[in-house]
Amino acid sequence: MEGIQIPSSLQSLTFGFEFNQSLYGIQLPSSLQSLTFGGEFNQSLYGIQLPSSLQSLTFGDDFNQSLEGIQLPSSLQSLMFGIEFNQSLYGIQLPSGLQNLTFGEHFNQSLEGIQLPSSLQSLRFGGKFNQSLKGIQLPGSLQSLAFGWEFNQSLKGTQLPSSLQSLTFGGEFNQSLYGIQLPSGLQNLTFGHRFNQSLEGIQLLGSLQSLTFGTKFNQSLYGIQLPSSLQSLTFGAEFNQSLEGIQLLSGLQNLTFGAEFNQSLEGIQLPSSLQSLTFGAALNQSLEGIQLPSSLQSLTFGTKFNQSLKGIQLPGSLQSLRFAWKFNQSMEGIQLPSSLQSLTFGGEFNQSLYGIQLPSGLQNLTFGEHFNQSMEGIQLPSSLQSLTFGFEFNQSLYGIQLPSGLQNLTFGIQLLSSLQSLTFGSKFNQSLKGTQLPSSLQSLAFGWEFNQSLEGIQLPSSLQSLTFGAEFNQSLYGIHLPSGLQNLTFGHRFNQSLEGIQLPGSLRSFTSANFCVTTW
Repeated sequence: MEGIQIPSSLQSLTFGFEFNQSLYGIQLPSSLQSLTFGGEFNQSLYGIQLPSSLQSLTFGDDFNQSLEGIQLPSSLQSLMFGIEFNQSLYGIQLPSGLQNLTFGEHFNQSLEGIQLPSSLQSLRFGGKFNQSLKGIQLPGSLQSLAFGWEFNQSLKGTQLPSSLQSLTFGGEFNQSLYGIQLPSGLQNLTFGHRFNQSLEGIQLLGSLQSLTFGTKFNQSLYGIQLPSSLQSLTFGAEFNQSLEGIQLLSGLQNLTFGAEFNQSLEGIQLPSSLQSLTFGAALNQSLEGIQLPSSLQSLTFGTKFNQSLKGIQLPGSLQSLRFAWKFNQSMEGIQLPSSLQSLTFGGEFNQSLYGIQLPSGLQNLTFGEHFNQSMEGIQLPSSLQSLTFGFEFNQSLYGIQLPSGLQNLTFGIQLLSSLQSLTFGSKFNQSLKGTQLPSSLQSLAFGWEFNQSLEGIQLPSSLQSLTFGAEFNQSLYGIHLPSGLQNLTFGHRFNQSLEGIQLPGSLRSFTSANFCVTTW
């Protein structure tokens, strides 16, 4: 960059990924507020004068230079290091106005003797950090503290500042919090993958709004006083403890169970404030006798749930009802609330909806893979905007009145944007009109019975091979064949004129029982 004059009015300077030139001799403008280096930058800043106006300094993944002798300007508010940075900060004077300090994946240096500025609000460590904080004075202004995956140090002797609002532990943390004084202002407490310690004797303070446990946590909450301020409670995959005798307080809005939870909710009083209730894969308990709170807006069941909802009163406030794979119970006699906006059935659901009154406000209706019931006599509400059928649906929609406001009608599965090869089986005979074929698709093959017009179908320019089965006999007039198409194959019934059809110049193989093959 030698000899390059940077405009004096410049406020933000960002270098690209491959930039790795020394800034020595470069005069950074006094107006500069933000300086960002790309992934490969790994040059020393020794002797570089950082502008006194600089507020944000971000290093990329490869930067791993000592900061010794570097004067970080007092105006700096945000300092962020990338993956490789693993240099000691001992003797480095961090700016007095610094608010955000973020370390990357490999940083694992002791903070002993490091003076964290009193203005610091957010401190985030990367995956490798696993140093004791004993004797480290965390600033009284700190609001957010996040540890990475490998941190597994005891917090005994560590004073968490009263200003702390969010505390996040990484995957390996599994230390007892007994005797640890959690800050009086703490609002969010998140544990990682391995944490599985008892909460007995731990005082969860009245400010806590969100409590999240990781995968391994499977301790009873019996006798644990959950704070009245708690709004969100999330359990990880392995939690499978009874909730009997647990008082879920009236402020709780979101309750989420993990994959292995399969305990009865009979006798459990769900809070009247609850808005979202989510169950994991294993739950397959009857809801008979369970009073779902009138405030509930979202109810989600996991993979194995397959219990009848007959006699269950769904709350009048419910907006979203979602069943997963195993659910295959009749909806007869189930009163779906008028507030319901989204209804989703899982893979094995294959029950008729005849006689079922779908709510007048329903906007999204989704059926799973195995659903293949007639829609005759089903009144789809005029409010419906999205209707999705699964892979096995093969019923006529003739005479079915689709809602006038319907915006999305989907048959089969959603094709991935990375898909390169798509092959249909012998029975597939559905129109692809309205289906967006992925731009990455190279091979498209239809089976024996496919005989649908390709009018309105956009074949992607990436397509190299197109194969039709035995029954296909539709005109290709007006169909744009991709310019890169190399192989085109028709079955024995194809007998359409090719007059006016532009075969692409890239074509190498053309096969049809009723045409002579021309070699290009």
